[in-house]
Amino acid sequence: MLELLEIKPTDTILEIGTGSGYLTAILCEISHFVYSIDIFSEFIEETDKKLKLLGYKNYKLLVRDGNYGLAEFSPYEKIIASAYFESIPTALLEQLTIDGILVLPVGNKQLQYIYKVIKKEAVLFVPIVPFDKQGQN
Repeated sequence: MLELLEIKPTDTILEIGTGSGYLTAILCEISHFVYSIDIFSEFIEETDKKLKLLGYKNYKLLVRDGNYGLAEFSPYEKIIASAYFESIPTALLEQLTIDGILVLPVGNKQLQYIYKVIKKEAVLFVPIVPFDKQGQN
């Protein structure tokens, strides 16, 4: 998943699911700044201790609900999630820069796929029309 992000040293990253802080430390090493969120305050507190001990200063850890991302510090060049979503949250897409990359598992409890989403310029299309609503002769 980390490789799919195509991280550059100038990137600001949102990590959803701080967990043990292992990925957070890697992200701090290879990017400009990392915002990492988790719903468990214990994970945030322990990771903060570890990252300070390792001498990292280019991060901010917060207790937040990953479904909503972290709008107050957006936009992000990259967003990565370490927990699955049932669908791609619109909130995360809105927090990406143009050409930003979102990598996350999507699926259900039994089966998930890794998605890599690249946000491009806004467009306008007509909606898809379901077959049963088409005008039939």
